[in-house]
Amino acid sequence: KDSVDENTVDQRSLKTLPVAVKRPPVWRPFPETVLSALNEVSTSKSDQDKALYHEDKLGRMPIAISIDGTEQNALVAREVYDALPDGTCLAVLHKPVRDPKVKQPWETLPALHPLEPSIEEVVEETLAPVIGTRKFQELSKENFHNLNLDWTRSPQAPLVAGHLLSGAILLDVSRRSAILINEVKVYGRTRSTDCHLEQKGLVKGVPKDTSTPSTLGKDYYKDVHPMTSSSTTDGKRLISYLWRAMAGRKAAVSVGGNTLNYVINEHDSPNVRIFLDSEREKQAREMAKKSADEVLEKL
Repeated sequence: KDSVDENTVDQRSLKTLPVAVKRPPVWRPFPETVLSALNEVSTSKSDQDKALYHEDKLGRMPIAISIDGTEQNALVAREVYDALPDGTCLAVLHKPVRDPKVKQPWETLPALHPLEPSIEEVVEETLAPVIGTRKFQELSKENFHNLNLDWTRSPQAPLVAGHLLSGAILLDVSRRSAILINEVKVYGRTRSTDCHLEQKGLVKGVPKDTSTPSTLGKDYYKDVHPMTSSSTTDGKRLISYLWRAMAGRKAAVSVGGNTLNYVINEHDSPNVRIFLDSEREKQAREMAKKSADEVLEKL
């Protein structure tokens, strides 16, 4: 008999597959397939809707596999899902088995360069219940406008932007990681609008804006580009530092401009979703509606 490598499937091995493949009487509908793949056992419709919304934002799609007539479900990237044929097809399933004796590349990374926390780690953190008491909403068209107010006509513009983004969550759907923004410092680009204007680098003696993003023209939000700014004398600007306060472990807050393990470049920016604290968003919206005269009257 011809021998066939177990990792290779050719026309000869395909002929040995059974012609009649058992399939479940009825395939699960789309939402149930997602919940089954997540092993979501909650009967609460609210919990199920949150799980479905979360997976949709992550860009993960469900597939169904029949094993001896029993349906099994899994989640794959949207690109993989779109590449699969529609309907039912005959496929060869292979489950890769990890060798416990071999260290994987990510296990040998130096401890000085930690990876960003995953979604699972974020929701299991001690502060997760606190975050769960807040309501969040994704950045809207009205928010785009309020983040780009004219500082010369709206003196409250930096306060509106800072209020909108403080307490917001940045979710990177490609890396499945997230951060919570505690505090925001808003810089102007000209001395006439902000005496504490952002630092500028010099290119052949000419000042250059350090925070002007270099985008790929595929931005998810109109006129809003979540980016880590260019390096300045005190490091990259996005957040101060990522740290965790865990039980039985001391954690000191490091104050500075360096973003050690959450860097957003022009390739990552379209994958970042911004979720605003609903209460702060409402307050910022009211602030943005005030005229310059109304603001100046209270100064």
